[in-house]
Amino acid sequence: MLEKFCNSTFWNSSLLDSPEADLPICFEQTVLVWIPLGFLWLLAPWQLLHVYRSRTKKSSVTKLYLAKQVLVGFLFILAATELVLVFIEDSGQATVPAIRYTNPSLYLGTWLLVLLIQYSRQWCVQKNSWFLSLFWVLSILCGTFQFQTLIRMLLKGNTSSLAYPACSSSAMHSRSSS
Repeated sequence: MLEKFCNSTFWNSSLLDSPEADLPICFEQTVLVWIPLGFLWLLAPWQLLHVYRSRTKKSSVTKLYLAKQVLVGFLFILAATELVLVFIEDSGQATVPAIRYTNPSLYLGTWLLVLLIQYSRQWCVQKNSWFLSLFWVLSILCGTFQFQTLIRMLLKGNTSSLAYPACSSSAMHSRSSS
């Protein structure tokens, strides 16, 4: 089912036997993206409920708060740009896998949720959130595998489809032959 969703192999255990073991692109773009996002969306109601119950006087806006909001706003713009580019590519008669629409859409909602959580933390006694810190750590850990794949593709000279290697048949062949 996920193989049709990504237009590539979801899991291939023989890839793990090679000296340069890479996870399949579909696995990287689904499971490794959705784990941190799912964590955030599942625990966000409790986080927001805690913030709502512990309302105090709104604190002043700090430079750290502004930096966090600007960073997440930038990530929101990147996700929106990616979604627009996918729509443009799809209108150009290309077959675009559903994952290319799903991930930017999920990220748009997630970045809005992070903005809301960060904004609502201004009314909390404790300004830092273990919950958001764990989300960022999970995102970095899961994103490391995708970053590794992009680095390996660059080193092999395959720069034709760096954004989404699953859309290129040459990328799939180079991944399965290594």
